[in-house]
Amino acid sequence: MFCLTKRILSKADDSVPVFSLNNFEGYAKITSVYDGDTFNACLKLHGRVLKFRFRTIGYDSPEMKPSLLMQNRDRHIMLAKAARERFKVLCGFDDREGTRWWNPFMCRNRVNGLVWIQCFKNDKYGRPLVKVYRRRHDTVSVNDRMLCSGLVNAYEGGKKSEFDDPKSEPQKSI
Repeated sequence: MFCLTKRILSKADDSVPVFSLNNFEGYAKITSVYDGDTFNACLKLHGRVLKFRFRTIGYDSPEMKPSLLMQNRDRHIMLAKAARERFKVLCGFDDREGTRWWNPFMCRNRVNGLVWIQCFKNDKYGRPLVKVYRRRHDTVSVNDRMLCSGLVNAYEGGKKSEFDDPKSEPQKSI
C-alpha cells in the first residue's frame, strides 16, 4: 500500500486541484460552537464523515477572547457569550446533550445540531464561509436571524465595526 501511495504521489504536481468546499450544499452536524460566527461540524463527503471549522458569512460576532487592552472587555465577552448562545438556539444545538450517533440520511431535523449549509469560498484563515439553515427548505437563514438579533454586526469583509459603536444598532427581527 505504501509503495502504491508513494508512486501516485510522486506524479502529483501543481496541476492537482486544491480541495475546496466551495459550492457544497448539504447536511452538517454541529459538534461545537466557539462564538456567534465560528463552529465545528461534521459532514459526509465522498463516503467519509469529515470535520471542519466553519465561519458564517454576512456578519461578525464579538470575540470570546478580546485583547486584554480593550476597553469594556468584560461587556465584549458578555456579548460574545450571548451571540454564541443565540447561534446554538437557532441551530438547535445543545452542547449539554451527549453525543449521539449521527445518520446523515435522516429526513427530519431531530438530531442535535443538524443543519443545512451552503458553502462559499474560504476566509483568510482557510475556514469555509457558510450560510446556515435550520432545515433544508427554510427560506430564512440562521445568518439572517443572527443579524436581526442585534447581537452581531453586518460584515462583508474589510474593516470590522466595533460592538460598542452606536452606529451598530439592532435591526428588526424576522
